[in-house]
Amino acid sequence: MAIKEQTNKQELGQEAQKAHSKIVAKWNLILIGVSFLIIVLGFALMAGAPSGATEYNPDIFSVRRITVGPMISLAGFVLMIVAILWRRKAK
Repeated sequence: MAIKEQTNKQELGQEAQKAHSKIVAKWNLILIGVSFLIIVLGFALMAGAPSGATEYNPDIFSVRRITVGPMISLAGFVLMIVAILWRRKAK
């Protein structure tokens, strides 16, 4: 009887190790990579020529730099959080 209980405990321990052997699954890494690219795209959209002391560049107030770029970066950061926390359902 004690041998069966010990064997069951060992099997449960091995199953728990298999379940926790990968901290981040392949699908999570793909989502993290995609979200990183989205964040970089948002920062690239915000980049551009600055307004200097000798000349004024009205492009610093464009919709692309003020609205679209930050929204895309924010979406990338939110997707990064989802990618880290996402767990697939067990089959």
